[in-house]
Amino acid sequence: MDISEFIPSAASYQAQAAHLISKFFETNELTTQQECDEHASSIADQVVSPTTLQGQKSYTVVAADESMVIQFRPPDCPLEVPDMDMGRITYGRRFVPACVFRESWRGLFVYVMDAIQGEAFAIVRQDLYTKENKHILSSTMSDYSAFFAVSWTNRPATPPDIDIRQIYQEYDSRLSALSDTVPPKFYSKLNTARNQLWRIFDPSHPIAFNHGNLTDTNVHVDKTTGRITGVIDWSGSRLGPFGTSLYGVDIALGIQSMNEWHWHPNHVELRKQFWETLSNIVGPLTDDQISTMKIARSVGLFLTFGYCNGVLVEDDDSRLVYLDAFLGVE
Repeated sequence: MDISEFIPSAASYQAQAAHLISKFFETNELTTQQECDEHASSIADQVVSPTTLQGQKSYTVVAADESMVIQFRPPDCPLEVPDMDMGRITYGRRFVPACVFRESWRGLFVYVMDAIQGEAFAIVRQDLYTKENKHILSSTMSDYSAFFAVSWTNRPATPPDIDIRQIYQEYDSRLSALSDTVPPKFYSKLNTARNQLWRIFDPSHPIAFNHGNLTDTNVHVDKTTGRITGVIDWSGSRLGPFGTSLYGVDIALGIQSMNEWHWHPNHVELRKQFWETLSNIVGPLTDDQISTMKIARSVGLFLTFGYCNGVLVEDDDSRLVYLDAFLGVE
C-alpha cells in the first residue's frame, strides 16, 4: 500500500511554522520577530533565519552557516538545560547538541545551542519512504537501535533525591486512572501493563534517562544516508525504566491521517531489524529481557498517549489513534 498520500507536504509544515511564529509574537508583545532576528544575528555574528519547524511556545532561528541555533522562550516555559546536559552525558555528542542559557532579553529567555545537521524525520519521511530508498530507511532503523543501545549500556547513577519506589507508584497511579477514560478495547492491554509493571522496576532491568517526546519532529536525519544526526527537545525527559520511549521507533514506521494510522509496507521487517540490531549491539538479549522491554514500551505508550500535557485524554482524542495502532504490534 502506498501511504505517501498521507504524508504532510513541506508546504504544510512551512504554513504551520508561520502560524506558530505569528502566535508566538502575538502572545509575547515586548518584542517582534524582526527584533529577535536582529538580536540573534548579533549573537551569531551572521544572518539567521527561522527553522523549518517551530515549537508551540518558542521561536527558533538558525545561523546561515548552520553552526548554531538560537531560541527565544517565555520565562514560564524555560528550556530545561540540565535535561539536555543529562541527555548529552548519557547519549553523547553524536545524538545530543550542547546548549547554554545566554541571557534574559526583552522579557524572553535566550538559549544558544549547537545546530544539528540533517532535517527532522517528519520532513524527510516522504523521501525515506520511497521504494528506491528502502536501504536508507534501514540505516535509520539501525541508528534507532544504536540510540537506545547507548542508554541500555550507559546507565546513569541514580541521584540520591530520586526515589524509584515513588516513580513506580506514580506510574501505577497514572495507569490506574486510565481505566476510567480509555475505550474498553484497551482494557486488556492496560491491565497487563499494570499487572506486569513490577517487572520493569526489577533490579535486573536498567534505569535509563528516557527522552520524553521522541517524535518525528525531534529526531533529525541525513536523508542521503538515513543516519540519525541528533535528537532535540529534551525537556520533560527523566530517569525511569529503560524502554518507555520505544514508541519513537513506531512513529518512524508509519504516519497518522485524521483518524487512522498507516504503517509503512515494510514495518514488520524493519521492526524485526530494530530488535536484532539492538541485541547485536548490547550483547545477546534473552527472551525475558526483550519481553520486559516490551512491557516498558506498553507502559510508555499508555503514559504518553493516554495523557496530553498531564491531563487524561477523552475517548475521542486523536492520540488514541497512536495507542490503538502501536499496541497492536510488538
